[in-house]
Amino acid sequence: MSTCYSESTASSCEKRPRAGFEVPDHIIWGPAFELLCIIATSRANLNHWKDTAHVDWKEHTKVMVNRFHYSDLTAGLVLTTTAVLLSSSPPFTLLMNYENPASYILALAAFGGALLSVITGAAVLVIYETTVTHKDMGTLKDMSRRKVVFLLVWLAWPSVCLGFATFCLFLSVFIACIRTGNILVRVMASLGLFALFINSVLALDVVMFVGKPSPSARRIQDVECKAMIA
Repeated sequence: MSTCYSESTASSCEKRPRAGFEVPDHIIWGPAFELLCIIATSRANLNHWKDTAHVDWKEHTKVMVNRFHYSDLTAGLVLTTTAVLLSSSPPFTLLMNYENPASYILALAAFGGALLSVITGAAVLVIYETTVTHKDMGTLKDMSRRKVVFLLVWLAWPSVCLGFATFCLFLSVFIACIRTGNILVRVMASLGLFALFINSVLALDVVMFVGKPSPSARRIQDVECKAMIA
């Protein structure tokens, strides 16, 4: 009967300790680790760490360097936009009044987040280019879980700061538009908030379900595993 099953199915049934770079087999920490991997490395797992001498690893480092460049560029744009909001008065207060305390505080938070993203992004880019891309990083797969998480948080920090800054900037502009007396501006701001909500739901759906086996496929695999054990 064992000849009816593939080696991949048999290996999935074996119980072995998970390496530090592998996704934890936990209902909470598993998805959290995958989300951290997506933010830090643009992949749902770290399986490409298994063979860092392979061409796939080299291509991935190029993708990461380009991503850091684009992230720094976007953070610079957010930083410039928030600097304008903080240092100028609205030309038409009836259309958008961002001088209210809530909008100003959020714009200030966006400025700080964008500045942190630029600083940390530049530091991560320099260190990443001078260490990771030019060295044999095969020892990464032997790192403990704690060190792996620390490395992922370090790689994800510029993106986290940029996301925080962008969200604060959006809220600042949204509040400035909602607090005006113009109905058209309020409708446009509400549509923008609705579009952000829909995009967040779609992104969550992609992270949680795309590329993963369906419940029926999981049940079939469980039955095959039980049959092999029996």
